[in-house]
Order: sequence, then C-alpha cells, then structure tokens
Amino acid sequence: MTVENNPPPFRPSSSLSTIPYKEIMCDTSDHNATPFVGQHSADLSSSSELWDEVICELVFSNLSTSPIPGSSFALKDVSGVARPGQILAVMGESGCGKTTLLNVLSQRVRLNSGSIYLNDELITKRHLRTRIGYVLQQDVFFPSLTLKQTLTYIALLRLSEKKYSMKEKMQKVEDIIEILDLYKCQDNMVGDDVTFRGLSGGEKKRLSIGCELITNPSVLLIDEPTSGLDSFTAIQLITTLKNFAQKTCKNVIITVHQPSSRMFRMFDSLLAITGGQTAYFGPTSQITPYLASIGLEIEPNYNPADFLLEKLKYDYQRVLRAWQSTKEINLQEPAGYGKHHHQLSMVTVHGGGPTTDRMSDTSSGIQTFANKKRSSWPTSLCTQVAILSKRNFKLALPRLCSKVNIIQTVVLALLAGFTWFQTERVEENLQNLEGWMFFSSHYWMLFVLFQALWAFPPERPIIEKERRSGAYRFSAYYIAKMIAETPMEILFPSVYLLISYPLMGGTPVAFFGILFSQVLSSLAAQSIGFFLGSVLDTPSGTTVAAILTVAAQLLGGYLSTNIPTYYKIFSLVYNGLRNMQIIEFYYGSPIKCAAAGESRFESCKSSYYVHPDDLLTKDETGFMFPVWSHSAVLVGIVILFRILSYFSLKKTL
Repeated sequence: MTVENNPPPFRPSSSLSTIPYKEIMCDTSDHNATPFVGQHSADLSSSSELWDEVICELVFSNLSTSPIPGSSFALKDVSGVARPGQILAVMGESGCGKTTLLNVLSQRVRLNSGSIYLNDELITKRHLRTRIGYVLQQDVFFPSLTLKQTLTYIALLRLSEKKYSMKEKMQKVEDIIEILDLYKCQDNMVGDDVTFRGLSGGEKKRLSIGCELITNPSVLLIDEPTSGLDSFTAIQLITTLKNFAQKTCKNVIITVHQPSSRMFRMFDSLLAITGGQTAYFGPTSQITPYLASIGLEIEPNYNPADFLLEKLKYDYQRVLRAWQSTKEINLQEPAGYGKHHHQLSMVTVHGGGPTTDRMSDTSSGIQTFANKKRSSWPTSLCTQVAILSKRNFKLALPRLCSKVNIIQTVVLALLAGFTWFQTERVEENLQNLEGWMFFSSHYWMLFVLFQALWAFPPERPIIEKERRSGAYRFSAYYIAKMIAETPMEILFPSVYLLISYPLMGGTPVAFFGILFSQVLSSLAAQSIGFFLGSVLDTPSGTTVAAILTVAAQLLGGYLSTNIPTYYKIFSLVYNGLRNMQIIEFYYGSPIKCAAAGESRFESCKSSYYVHPDDLLTKDETGFMFPVWSHSAVLVGIVILFRILSYFSLKKTL
C-alpha cells in the first residue's frame, strides 16, 4: 500500500504563545547581517524593553473583501504567514491590493470571509492597541511640534500609566530615538514642506515607525516605507527594519512597489499579489526557481523584483493559473514555497469564522482571552484631557496668537477708539454710539468664527490615525480642544475692548458687562465655526460661514430698522448687539435729550436724560423679547452647536 507523504494541515502551534522569547532564535547571531544604521545605535539584543514576553506569529488565511465603492476591486483568498524575526514583503503592481491587505490586517477594512490569528487567538481590538502597529504610507504629524515632542506625547498617551512611570516613559522615548538614529534631529520641528521645511522624508518615515514602536508591538505593518525616498535612504531604512526584526523577534510586514535587487534580497518572505489575488507566497530566495518552474526564466543580471512585477502586470493570468495549479495538485516545488502554499490552503474559513477543526484547536485559547479582564484605555480620561490640553494649547498658540493677530488687534482697537474718541453722550450722537457697538460686536464674531473653522480640518488625519491606534477617547480630545482654544479665542476681543472702550468714553462699571457680552457672543460664534469645520471641508465651510455672517449682519437691526423682531432673534449679530445696548444704556453714562421740542423720545418731555427703555424700543417692530432672552439665545447656540460638532466629529473620526 502506498502512503502519500503529504505535509500535515497548517496550524500555528498552540505552544508558541507560551515559549519564552529567549528560547526562540530570531537570527540574533547572524554575523552577516548589515550593521545597524547609525554609529551610536543601541544594542538591541540586550534591550529587554524591545523584547516581547511572548513571541507572536501572524497567520492570515483566505482573506476576501467586498468590492470597494465605485470599483469592482476586492481581495480574494489571500493567505500568508508573518514569522517572528523576519520581514514579509507584499509586492505587486499599483492598485493590486497591497494597502488593502494591510488595512484588513489592521481591521480598517471589513472582511467578507477569512481569518486572522495572532498565535492561537483571533485578532481583536485589544491586539490592535497592544500587539500590532500600523505605519501609514502618508506621514501625518503636527508640523509645529519637534520630533521629540511628537514621540513624547505619543508615549504619554499610549503607554499605560499603571505600568510605566513618567521617568520610564521618557526613557522609552530616548530609546526609540537612539534605535532609529534620530538623535541628531530630535529637536527639529517636523515641518510640512509648505510653510517651513522640517524633517527629511527618511526622518519622517522613521518617526512614523518610532511612534508605533513606543508600545512595543509584536507585529509592525508598514505601508510603502520607501515611497518618496532616494535609493540610499531606502536601503538604510530597510536595513534598520531588518536588524530590528532579527534582534527583537518582531514580525515586520511591509508593502513595497519596486525594490532594488539589493533591497529585494533583504526580504525573508514574499507575498506577491495581482488583482487582489495571491500569485506567490514563500521564501524570497525561492521566487526565481519557482518562476523558472512555470516557464518564466529570468535573464542574467535582471532584477527579480522588476521581472516579477512585469509578469504580474502583463502576464498575470499565467502566473495566477500556475499558482492555482500548484494549490490543486500539490506539486513538490523547491523547498519553501510549496510547503507554505499547501499549509495555508488547509486553513479554510467561510463567512468570517474558522472551520470546525480550527475552532476546536483554538477555542480554549479564545475562551481564555474572552475571560480576561482588560482595560480599554492605557490612561484615564483625566490624564488624557490633561495631556491633550497641553498639546492643543502648544499647537493653537502660534496659530491664534501670531504676531499678525496681535498687531491687528492693537491697531484695530486704536483705530476704533480714536474714530469714536470720547463720543459725547447726547441724543444726536446716538447713532455713533450704536455704530461702535455694531462694529465691535460684528467684527469679533466674524474673527472668532473664521478662526474656529480651521480648528479641526488640519488635524483630522492625525486625530484619525491616533484614534485608530487606541491612544485616547474622542471625548478626551474634544474636551481638551475646548479647554485649549476657548481662552485664546476670547483673549483678543478682551484686549480690543480694554483699549477701545475707554477711548470711546465708556465707564468702568459698564466695561465688565460689555466684556461679558462680547465674550458670550464670541463663544457662540466659535461654536458655529466648530460645527461648520466638523461637517464641511475648509473651502465649503468658508463659503457657508460667509453667507451666514452676511445674513446675520442684515438681520442685526442696525443696517435696517424695518425688520420684525421675531426675525432678528435668529441673528447672532442682533443678540450680541442687543446685549451691548442693554448694558451700555442701563449702566453706562446717561444719554442727554435733544433740545426742547426736538427729541423723539417720550421720556424727554419730563426728564433731561433719555430713559433706557425708550432707547431699547426705538427701532423694534412687533413682539418685544425680554432683556434676558438675548443671552439665553447665545448660551443656547453655544450648547447646541458644540454638541452637534461633537457628534459629527465622532461619527467621522
């Protein structure tokens, strides 16, 4: 009787999760490895902070996704294994699904079928926060922070406050800077290459990797790490990653488009994808024999990566058929790729759940994980709010308190003060007094509203990245944003009034009431700006804000006096102006009546001064709202639009 010598079905060893790291060799003794980049690089093999307590193996099998909206593209039955201490390179032509695969592994794209296991456990959100780091292709950072500040805030937010002291977190930052050879540029601002130049492309890419290494992940996903880099910098970066993987037993999965032959040889395993399907998976060293076995001979001195991409682009049907044939008939290919292929083909998943055999082998591990009590966040809400408030204040300070804004405020205050300098409090000058009120209220509402429009859009990609990594609660970010930006938004209106109002001839008693009224109006305008910035892009938000401010100005009650009061109440400008009038006419210096027989106010028939009630009703038509109602409307606007902006942002981030 003939016994078929087929390899057994592939199942990651359940004992792998319990093996101490020192018992697993990750090529730490490889003397042929390229030296680590940087003369002062840390000794990774002796750094216990970079080792995991357990060694993790990432297995993904038969991953399939739904078509992307507006396209027919989808992943179909993609499988692979990422082993500790190795680099798994995902290659393919543009648009083949490399980034989609990383998004699936990081659970940013929903699976139709397939499974992802980290050792014996189905991947969960907990793994995403503690065991898996994802470096995006685009390096998104706050440009005005330095490299070290960026890493410091990440460490403070993402490292557990129960496990790490402040000193240990700062030491972690120093270790990452040393490991990635960033010590020379640690005090340089990140920059954005538009307003000012900061870090180079390679330094930004290493900073992106460093932000994920802060939490010491077992698996590091990196999307196009060499994109935009010159060949020398790209080789340096891949050398750094290879040494890091070998010396710390980490799994590194990268997507790469067209590597050089030298870089290609650094990859331990290769997953080739075309049209969302697997075209090859196995050792990188076996790709040339495999292609030769299917009739695709590589010419001498030809880069295997270039040859593979060429065939994936123009002869993809042949390559796919060959790989499928290998799967179906289980040919005995050169050691490595056939074994991997057969093993992965046995791990079959349908409808999002594993097969009965796989579940029976891992159910105990999954159950154990389900019973574990875990903390959702590394730091408390109060800690997150405190750290984010400090960071937001540092970010908002140069934007809001710029030299231009300071000069503009002082100059404008002096111009307004001297334009209405010591305006005489007589009935004939009543329009001048109300002109100062209208100008002051209207201008600062506009100023604060348009400043608030820019509060969220520039930060959205950064906050989305940090939120996906589980750094903090959205509520903590929003509260911190309000705490940091609100004081600065009311600073300039206060400075303006402090200069302009005394020059205009106001009284100290009325000043504090006018200041309170302007602060309330500014907060209401800021709330509307926050909302528009949270639901619209900047150009659309600016257009809508301009229309709203013009409408509020027309309904403000100063440019036109025949607008019914029940229309005016919906105007932000009207309610702010109305509060100023109430305070100024009741608590400011009294307004003298015109000459006898020329006054239009009834109270002047029996008094030398115009009564405040006559001043407040002179231009009102229709229903009269109580004096307190205008403040109530502004408070309602503050509460309503801040709640709306909170939920609209939370929905999109």
